[in-house]
Amino acid sequence: MTPHRFLRKFVPLAFGLTYLTVFLFWVNTAPPNKIGGLVEISPGVSARSIGQTLKEKKLIRSTLWWTFLVRTLRVDKKLKVGVYSIKGGVAAHAIVGDLVQGRGETRRVTLPEGWATWQIARCLEEVGVCPGVDFLREATPHEGFLFPETYFFEPGTPASHVVSALRGRFVSVWREVYQIAQAEGAVTSSGVPLAQDDRFLDADGRSWTVREAVTLASLIERETSRSSERAIVSAVYRNRLRKGMRLECDPTVQYALGVWKQPLFRKDLTVDSPYNTYRHRGLPPHPICSPGRASLEASLSPAKASWLYFVSDARGGHRFSATYADHRASVRLYRNTLKFLKKPVQ
Repeated sequence: MTPHRFLRKFVPLAFGLTYLTVFLFWVNTAPPNKIGGLVEISPGVSARSIGQTLKEKKLIRSTLWWTFLVRTLRVDKKLKVGVYSIKGGVAAHAIVGDLVQGRGETRRVTLPEGWATWQIARCLEEVGVCPGVDFLREATPHEGFLFPETYFFEPGTPASHVVSALRGRFVSVWREVYQIAQAEGAVTSSGVPLAQDDRFLDADGRSWTVREAVTLASLIERETSRSSERAIVSAVYRNRLRKGMRLECDPTVQYALGVWKQPLFRKDLTVDSPYNTYRHRGLPPHPICSPGRASLEASLSPAKASWLYFVSDARGGHRFSATYADHRASVRLYRNTLKFLKKPVQ
């Protein structure tokens, strides 16, 4: 073979191999996404579907290349189920290895509205995020300021980092809720109060701290799950505070006892605790649970009502009264309803 003929065959081949090498290197590298994202692998989901999800989140460049990789490496059935936190800038083959080994797997933690720190601590420990005792040590001073939502944490996350994430989300939601109340004229301040001891004025000119507003929201959260009642419950407690009446809020007693027990007995109402609003006037010294957005809104924007009392209607709601006589009548009706429904009366 002459040199000229050799070059005519070799140069295109070398060029093609070089192009292929460059292309494969490029397609294997991550897109210019430095954010990363969460990817959930559910039982039975195909490798191609996982690739499509990764492509949509801009974590890989090509679904086809991803599928080729996992099938060539024969790991398409070995990708571990779970939720993964994938950093931006990771090459496709490295992501394959992480999903096979289970590296970067996170834990989904859903914190319901109305949970206290001891419930959150138990949940975090059960799913393997952090020891409950560590969380309680970090979180107890922030009771009420740990926003209830769904979070994703890696196993072994330090408790302080978990608290920071929950606190950060609370600040974000509180800012939004406060600004809406501010626009509606329900509260007044030069800016958005964020620290627990920061003060603002409500529509009646009463001075509140952020802690007091969140504490009221926590009582609302534990008292009712009905969205139509939250602003009314807020009004009842505000009216009682204005008149110097004890709040007599059952959830504060439950919090003092360390358990959300029902029913409460007469001896429970005598528990010696600053959180017992049957014995002490005013709001308890701190929130009793993590209130959600709706309860925070109701705390800042109560209904315009003169009610001072409420009692369960035995059907998931409450009856509200402006006078003690009407309240006693509602209590009798509640007890009669329980008898009718064949439920034990306490």
